[in-house]
Amino acid sequence: MSEIEMPVWKLFLKTYPVQIIIVAAVLIAAYILGFILMSRKVRYQANYLKNKQKSCDGLTGLYNAAAFREMVRNHMVTVSDLSTDALVLFDIDDMRQINHEKGTLQGDLLLKGFAERLQKLFRSSDIIGRIESDSFSVYMNNAGSLDLVKRKCATILEQATDLPVSIGVTMVNGREPFIAAFKRAEDALQQAKYSGKNQLVIA
Repeated sequence: MSEIEMPVWKLFLKTYPVQIIIVAAVLIAAYILGFILMSRKVRYQANYLKNKQKSCDGLTGLYNAAAFREMVRNHMVTVSDLSTDALVLFDIDDMRQINHEKGTLQGDLLLKGFAERLQKLFRSSDIIGRIESDSFSVYMNNAGSLDLVKRKCATILEQATDLPVSIGVTMVNGREPFIAAFKRAEDALQQAKYSGKNQLVIA
């Protein structure tokens, strides 16, 4: 069969065999690479969601107690000795009574609303967690001054018309054990609750 009588596709194969092989190899390689990258992306997303579920509180989306403590501890061992941070504990007053009078569903909505207030008021660099059913905590990186912390807490108290809250605050200067700072803030919180609730105490 002459080249004139040969079908176009056969003529093309005969004329450019090497180029066709190269193009086919490139396409196959691209397909394999794309499949590998897609598989990795799927695994990464699955691991991300799995880790997020482990570290986040199911109701509010904040860090759970274990994740909050771990993140704060990791920060405290690397922070500069000259850094001034703040640890703030919030405890919703009479949450059991609120659940009894309004129902647990409404109580959950109030807790979610409180978590949203914290996220709006504090910076993205601050660590925010739900450490118990009705208790929250914020670790302020480079808080700077106690006055700034007090102003933010005052804002929370002003907004707490539907959900009274007691607050305990301690400043963290340089590197110190997490448990020591948490104990000071916890003592301040208990004093706020024993002194009439819905107020701020600084340790």
